[in-house]
Amino acid sequence: MTSAKALVAAIWGAVTGVIGSLLVVLVGDATLQGLTQGQWLAVIAAGVAGFGGGYGLTWSVTNKPGEPTESQAAVILDKYTAPVQSGGQGNGDIASQ
Repeated sequence: MTSAKALVAAIWGAVTGVIGSLLVVLVGDATLQGLTQGQWLAVIAAGVAGFGGGYGLTWSVTNKPGEPTESQAAVILDKYTAPVQSGGQGNGDIASQ
């Protein structure tokens, strides 16, 4: 699931980068045929950066974990409801220490 989301985010990032950079270079009477090599390079670089950024950032964040299974819930419950070890001083209650 994460790889599909990463691919969609990468494509969206690339399209957004290309369109945004074209809006910057196509000012006034400029046309696609009139763009210089440097301007095309900037458009392509924006697309690559958008693709890589979208993919990398989405891939680096895992999916939200689901609800714990019964066995996982039991382990968590046991861990946090275990009796307090008092070390022989009082009954383990904070008020008695």
